Amino acid sequence: MLTSVAYTPGHASHHVSYLHESSGRAFTGDVAGVRIGAGPVLAPTPPPDIDLHAWRASLDVLEAWRPRSLAVTHFGVHHDVDAHLAALRAHLDEVERWAGELDERAFVARIRERVAGGRGAGGAETYGQALPPEQSYQGLTRYLRRREAV
Repeated sequence: MLTSVAYTPGHASHHVSYLHESSGRAFTGDVAGVRIGAGPVLAPTPPPDIDLHAWRASLDVLEAWRPRSLAVTHFGVHHDVDAHLAALRAHLDEVERWAGELDERAFVARIRERVAGGRGAGGAETYGQALPPEQSYQGLTRYLRRREAV
């Protein structure tokens, strides 16, 4: 039973992911996003050290593994790997743009609107506990300010 381990920062600077090779299951923690049931895939972006550039590179690592399933911390196992990761990439682009254009109240409203339309078990309330939108906004705006300062 071989397991591969990779450094996968982005959500957090200390993040690692594991591939259980015999099953093809990648244990990704939060770098593969938050997804509740059949709901949308969202990126948890709380402070202090999210890094969207590193996050996108970490998704490249996961994709290169060609896993048959993703085990994400929030919540469960998902077998539609390509669609899941593509949705996460699209969401990262979206929230990066929103954080640069919107104030916190409008950003939070957009996230809540997104999860209200999802089909996840527990819906918006469960998403709100796993991924507080206010924290996501704060992490993103901190990242954008630090990036602009360089």
